[in-house]
Amino acid sequence: MKKLVSLAIVLFFAATAFAEEYVASQKITQEVIEGKLAQTVYAGDDIEPVKILYKNTGLDENSVPEYSSTNFLENFGLSKRWTMGPVCEIAGEMRSDIAAGTYKAYILVQDDEGKFAKTEFEFTVLEKEKTLSLKWNESSGDVNQEVTAGKSITPIVFDYEGITSYSVSGLPSGLTKTLDSKKQKIMIVGSVNSDVMSGDYEYKVTVKNELAHQ
Repeated sequence: MKKLVSLAIVLFFAATAFAEEYVASQKITQEVIEGKLAQTVYAGDDIEPVKILYKNTGLDENSVPEYSSTNFLENFGLSKRWTMGPVCEIAGEMRSDIAAGTYKAYILVQDDEGKFAKTEFEFTVLEKEKTLSLKWNESSGDVNQEVTAGKSITPIVFDYEGITSYSVSGLPSGLTKTLDSKKQKIMIVGSVNSDVMSGDYEYKVTVKNELAHQ
C-alpha cells in the first residue's frame, strides 16, 4: 500500500529566520502562469514545472529581483531559474529518497522599497512501491571484454532500482566495484593487475532488497 506523503518545497529553510521579520510588499503582484503551487507527485518523478510572474517590483522587465530561498536543488533534486519578466521557474525530479511527511516552504521577492512578497509552495508526495531491477547501461563498456593484463578495462555500468544491498564477485585482481546511490548506478572500473594469469574470468553482479533477488 502506498504511503501518502505531503511535501511542500522545503526549498527555503535558510530564509526562515529572516522571513519572520520581513515587511510585506503592497506593490508586487504574483501570477502563476504555469503549473500549481500545490501538487501531488510520486517520489522519484518530475514535478509539474511551476512558473510565477512577479509584477510591480519597481525594476525593469529584464531585471531579476532580490529574493530569498534555500538550496532546494540539494534538498529535493529540484531546480529554480529566473527568466525575463521577471519569472521564477521551479522544476525537476523529486528525489526518490524523500521521507514521508509534510514540508512547507516559501520564496520571498523584494520590491524596490525593500519590502517582500511571499510565495508559498506545497507538494503532496506519494511514496513509490519498491521495484527491483538491474540493467546494463548500453552506453558503457561491454559486459564481456578482453583486456591485456596491466591495462584498463572500459568502465562497465549497470543501472538499478530498489536495491538495499549488492555484491560483485569473480573479478580479476585490480578491478573494483563502485556504487553511485544518487544516480543509482553500479560501476566496474580499473586496470587488471599485470600478474593476473591469462584466462576467462566469470563475474557476477547481485542486487537484492527485502523481498526479492536478481
